[in-house]
Amino acid sequence: MDRILELYRHPKHRGRLAVVTHGAELQGKVCGDRLVLEVFVKDGQIEAASFSGECCAVTTAAASTLLERVIGKSIAQAMAVETQQVIADLQGDIPKGRWECIDLPRQALVASLQSQ
Repeated sequence: MDRILELYRHPKHRGRLAVVTHGAELQGKVCGDRLVLEVFVKDGQIEAASFSGECCAVTTAAASTLLERVIGKSIAQAMAVETQQVIADLQGDIPKGRWECIDLPRQALVASLQSQ
């Protein structure tokens, strides 16, 4: 849980992008999170990505971790990231009841990349 709390206190890629090519907004069911994910894609590669909204600690940490993993990758590589990879990156024992919080950013990323 230390990594989750650190990323909650100091999230990476939180904010808004100046130029957005893809985006999605999703609402979580477990914590009522509202996550806005923005992506800038150039030549099929994710050049930048950010998130904003009202999110619990787990969703915030998962969004930070996911975006670290996908920036610089192709759309296909980003779409292939699985929830288990993000869980491993968070280095914590996360109860299965909170896995939806971890998966919400991935769902938003997939929705945004499929939107255009």
